Order: sequence, then structure tokens, then C-alpha cells
Amino acid sequence: METIDAKKLLGGSSYFLMGQAGLSFAVTTNNTALLSAGDAPLLVTVLAPLAYAGTYPLDPAALASGPVVLRPPELSVPPVVDAPLEVRPALWAYDGAAMEPPRAWQWQSDGVDIPGATGTVFTPGPDHAGTLLRVVETVTGAAGAATIASASATVGS
Repeated sequence: METIDAKKLLGGSSYFLMGQAGLSFAVTTNNTALLSAGDAPLLVTVLAPLAYAGTYPLDPAALASGPVVLRPPELSVPPVVDAPLEVRPALWAYDGAAMEPPRAWQWQSDGVDIPGATGTVFTPGPDHAGTLLRVVETVTGAAGAATIASASATVGS
């Protein structure tokens, strides 16, 4: 597998080689990679930031029904009563023909929505001690919406 340097893409030589293989690729100013590969399965490798580093399978055909999650959201630290907890957002693939789709979060305690807990930061209260806490992330793209939950973690006191 060849690693493609985005700077070389702008020069044209790498773009041409990739075009010959039926793959087009572009990098936008907000570090978004735009790929077009027909229906062939892809392996997307993320090098940075380290929190998302890894290789993720992506079936481009799945994008026709909305965003596709590559990596679910994660809690930044184990939850503790009265300590702010942040979510590391999920890693998504989406139709690059549109703007980045909006995201929404809903925190849950023991699988039940916590009223008003809809941001990227949540502070568990004393009533959450010992419960399982997770966050559900929803992305709505031009072709539809997709939802994924973080792993659950027990709230410590």
C-alpha cells in the first residue's frame, strides 16, 4: 500500500496515478479527505490526531443511506460525580458533496435519556452514582441520519 502525500496531490502526479486506479482524492482546508472510489471497499487509515489513529473499513456504497461511523464516540475519562466529562466525538465518513453534517449528542444514564444533557460536556450528579453512563451521537447528512453510542461506564462517587 502506498501512502499518498497530500502536497503531491496538488502537483498532479499522484492524482493522475490514483485516477488511473479509479480513485479520486482531495484534501479540504478543514482536514477533510474527499474520496471517490466507486463501489470498491476501502480501508481508511488515520494517522493524526492520535486519538483517531487506526485503519477503518469503509464501503462507499453505504454512504448512499447517510453517514457511516468509522469509530464510535468515547468518554474522555471515567465518569465521577460532580466532575465534568467530555465526549471525544465519533469519526464519521459522509457524502463529501455537502457541508460537514451537523452532530447532536444525548447523554444517557442506564440507557435512559438525561433531560437537557445534549452537549459534548456533561457533569454527572449524585443521583448518577453507580449508574451506567454513555453518550449517543447522531449525525444527519443529506442522505439520512445515523446514530452510534459510546461504551457505557459506571459513574464513580
